[in-house]
Amino acid sequence: MAQKEAAVVYIMGQSNAHAHCQVMAEEDIIKEPMKNVWKLDTKDNQSYDVKNVKWSGFTSYDYNLGETQNCTYSMASFLAKKWQKRIDDGEALPDLHIVQISIGGQMIVGGMWEPNYSRAYAMRPGTWEVCEIALYEWSMFILPLIAKDLKERFDIVHSLGLNWIGGEGDTYPGSYDRKDFKELYEKVFRGLIEATGFDTPLYLYDIVRKKHMEQKNMSTEGIDAVNAEYRELQKIIPNCHIVNPHDAPNYDPSRLDDGLFMGDLSHYIKTTQEWFADNFLKLALKK
Repeated sequence: MAQKEAAVVYIMGQSNAHAHCQVMAEEDIIKEPMKNVWKLDTKDNQSYDVKNVKWSGFTSYDYNLGETQNCTYSMASFLAKKWQKRIDDGEALPDLHIVQISIGGQMIVGGMWEPNYSRAYAMRPGTWEVCEIALYEWSMFILPLIAKDLKERFDIVHSLGLNWIGGEGDTYPGSYDRKDFKELYEKVFRGLIEATGFDTPLYLYDIVRKKHMEQKNMSTEGIDAVNAEYRELQKIIPNCHIVNPHDAPNYDPSRLDDGLFMGDLSHYIKTTQEWFADNFLKLALKK
């Protein structure tokens, strides 16, 4: 494809969106900026003072405009490596722009992703349990700037998809059973897609950590409620898809961790994150 074309992908949500605690081995860390995959470095873009976003070659550092957690086996890092390899192998693909916004433990109902977050436009960068960012308002600010930049620099922009890997926090009482639960979910996802400025497909990742809840003698009703809401959203939001982690080849229901999770039965292992990348590429590129 000609240089006038570009591709963009969005990855948002909670801790599994950035592979919490899945620390990369030294030899796997992307240290040299990639030539054909781009990120929004936090030092240049994580501020409400930004007027024009600034891209840099993708590395394993500082690509999350949410919390600070570097060098993890995230979906983003696998996507970056796989996309760059395809180009290096001669495939005619445009440069890929990766947008990552995620903070561990933050919900749509009662957390930093809520549109009515108590401290509108809060922006305190940092690590998990240190940072405080009004994530929905922040996305409403930065996503249109990203769209403006891409549209100004490229004739054709392929918006491959917005991957939402989150919702675990909303499976607890006080979130999924709140009266405005459905209303907030619809507002957030319609708002995020609109803010991208493109006809961006939406990919919602089912929550499948029931054994995590059962081990704590907690009801799994909240998991069912969030997953059911995803299916309601699929009916009303164009080009909305649901990804079931149970479709990953490493899924093994005979195991306590289902073959998908770390020992905490909550955070996906790198094999699952790599499947997220492979599955997304297959769906987005249709090959």
